[in-house]
Amino acid sequence: MAKWKDRKRHYNDEEPSESSIRLGSLRLSIHRHIDHPPDQWLASCSMFFSQRELKSKKMDEAKCQAKAILQVILEDAIADILDVENKN
Repeated sequence: MAKWKDRKRHYNDEEPSESSIRLGSLRLSIHRHIDHPPDQWLASCSMFFSQRELKSKKMDEAKCQAKAILQVILEDAIADILDVENKN
């Protein structure tokens, strides 16, 4: 089972500034960015989206939101694949 890995940008930071999880060949992460407010979590996933703003200010909730975003994208892609197969 895949697990989230937290990373702190600075040694004295109380809360991690990034958390990521490997899902097969995908890497899903929640992170902060200097161009956004300090309490804003962003989500990025290799090949699908980058720096998508999340509503939650709490890390655990932000992780759930990021996974939900990725799930919708993957479900839509699978539906498209199945639709193409059914038309052939």
